[in-house]
Amino acid sequence: MMLRALVIGSSSGLGEALLSDLRSRGIKSFGHSRIDRDGYDLIGDASSRGFPEKLSTFVQSRKVNLVFFCAGSYSKGTSRDVSRGEALKSFHDNLLSGIQTISALSRAWTKERAGKLVIINSVASLKPTRNESLYGAMKSALSYFAKSARLEGIEHGLQIVEIFP
Repeated sequence: MMLRALVIGSSSGLGEALLSDLRSRGIKSFGHSRIDRDGYDLIGDASSRGFPEKLSTFVQSRKVNLVFFCAGSYSKGTSRDVSRGEALKSFHDNLLSGIQTISALSRAWTKERAGKLVIINSVASLKPTRNESLYGAMKSALSYFAKSARLEGIEHGLQIVEIFP
């Protein structure tokens, strides 16, 4: 089976490097950005209401069978200093976007046309540290959701792997 990859969150940092590496290896790869920029194949905020359907359609129409999830945003601060706005942004960027990605892929992939999702999570989800309470909480929740979805996804052709750099 020929690999066809999508990197969600490929407009900066690790996602950008990953997309570049996949393309340099000759793997048919697509990039995602939350804002419209040249060179990206899928545009949209992964936490927005219409994104799951857009992602599912994209994956099916382009026969994508490998998705890397690198979306998110880092927030630093103490639990005492977290504002409602910061909490909502972290929820959308680090948790809801992942939940919607998993949900969309579980509908797009079947036993006959299975796929693999690689979630690039964070070591902050595994070990609490000072000044990362909000970020760590969102990444931990994403990890829990992914572990449960991994058990459910086996029936539907969805494999989920987490990496914790």
